[in-house]
Amino acid sequence: MSLACLLRESTARAAGSISMARVFKPSEFAKLVLIIMLAWYCERSQRQMNTWIRGVILPGLIIASILSLVFIEPDRGTTILLAAVSGSMLLVAGVRWKHILIPASVGAAGLAVSILHDPMRLRRIFSWWNLEQHKDGVGYQAYQAMIALGSGGWTGLGLGNGRQKLGLCQSTTPISYSPSSARNSV
Repeated sequence: MSLACLLRESTARAAGSISMARVFKPSEFAKLVLIIMLAWYCERSQRQMNTWIRGVILPGLIIASILSLVFIEPDRGTTILLAAVSGSMLLVAGVRWKHILIPASVGAAGLAVSILHDPMRLRRIFSWWNLEQHKDGVGYQAYQAMIALGSGGWTGLGLGNGRQKLGLCQSTTPISYSPSSARNSV
């Protein structure tokens, strides 16, 4: 994944994709690797997971090494998802709640500082409060996705009958599922 940071290509203000036959984001590979590595570690250290060193520090180093690379990709959504899944896995494996609160608080504070110092992400978050006002600018993707999902309803419009086929500007964004769910069903 660190090699991917060197080979990455900057497109549409996102610098995390490696240009191949299809778009490949290293964070997709990181999701799988982190879950497998953490599951392996938790199984191997099952009896010591309630201690501070074996339950938080050592798995925290594994988690932090992967999350830091995803964070600088920059992919904040995947970072939040992986942190939540990792924390849940550690809790299920037997880590005490009081041991996981400190790293979770530090991570949440770091994410908040990161978002507050990134004007584009801050505008995207605030655009959700009044999506109609920002539908032509920073909230374009979210507004088009809302229309696509709303027009499909519970049963969908049928294959090929979706109204928002051309409304979304990039098919590689996480919102690209909305046209297919509008025509098939939610």
